[in-house]
Amino acid sequence: MRKFLLLLLLVVALGVLVASARAWPTNVEIHFSNGREAIDCPDAPPGTIIDSLYIVGRFFSCCPVMVEYKVTYPGALTRLSDNTGGLDIGDSYAGIITSWPSPLDCLYECVLNKVIFLWMCQGCADTNIPIVVVPHPLWQCFRYKCLWPDDYIHCAIGMTSLICSTLPIEKTTWGQIKELYR
Repeated sequence: MRKFLLLLLLVVALGVLVASARAWPTNVEIHFSNGREAIDCPDAPPGTIIDSLYIVGRFFSCCPVMVEYKVTYPGALTRLSDNTGGLDIGDSYAGIITSWPSPLDCLYECVLNKVIFLWMCQGCADTNIPIVVVPHPLWQCFRYKCLWPDDYIHCAIGMTSLICSTLPIEKTTWGQIKELYR
C-alpha cells in the first residue's frame, strides 16, 4: 500500500510539473526580410523600395486557429498589404482578426502575416525607431484561440522590433558564446 501511495504521489507531482512547465512565454514579434528583428532604412530615396516583414508567433502552447492584434507602424514605412492566408477582418494597421480553416503549427514558430510595405526613409537619420505588435483595439491583450488542447482563448505578449537600431544585434553560435566565458 505504501508503494502504491508513493507511486501515486510521484505521478501526480510529475503531472503538475509537466502541466505547468513552460520554458518561454508566448510572444508575437516582427522579423524583417533580412531574418532579424532589426533593420536599417535603405539608402535609396524614400518611396522607391517595396519590402516585406513577417508577423511571427513563437512558443504557442497549442495550434491556433484565430489571432487578434494590431501593429503600430512608424513613419519610416507605409503598410501596403497584409497576407495572412486566412480570413481577415480589418488590417494590421487598425487592428486585425484572422482565422484559419485548419490549425497552424506554432509550437515553436510560425508566420501569422506577411506585410508588404514601402520604405519612407533614407539612411538612418533617426535611430531606434520602434515597430510594435500591440493588442487589438477591442481587447486588453494579444489574443489567440486554440481548438486543441483546450478550445480556449489565450493571451500572448507583443514584442518591439527596431529600425536603425544602435543596439548591436548579431547571430552567433552556442560555441562562440561559451568561448566568451573560458
